[in-house]
Amino acid sequence: METCYVDYEHRGIADLVRPGELTPNWTITRINIPHMYRGNGYGSALLRRILKDADLECVTLQLEVFPTGPLNYAELLAWYERYGFVLQPSGYMLRRPHRHDTRGVDYSCYGCKDPSKAS
Repeated sequence: METCYVDYEHRGIADLVRPGELTPNWTITRINIPHMYRGNGYGSALLRRILKDADLECVTLQLEVFPTGPLNYAELLAWYERYGFVLQPSGYMLRRPHRHDTRGVDYSCYGCKDPSKAS
């Protein structure tokens, strides 16, 4: 995992904080795309890069929704939910890592082991 993901061409940036500094998990503190580039999928592309690394490293991600752009709270919540984040009673959203086995079956990490092989 990286603490900063950048889209240099569109001046987009995503910042993360390491586990233990803010929450027990890697925490996304910002995903920002300049106004003139919003609505073209660049924020989604940055988030997908983060999710790919999180899945490869079996990392749980956490974030708190704070709208600062054109999306309101409900719209931003729905955007993160499309990427597997789930709202928790604490107000944070969590996304557990996903792994795919050789059959293409997706399972949320379960300790990064195939749940069918759990003892």
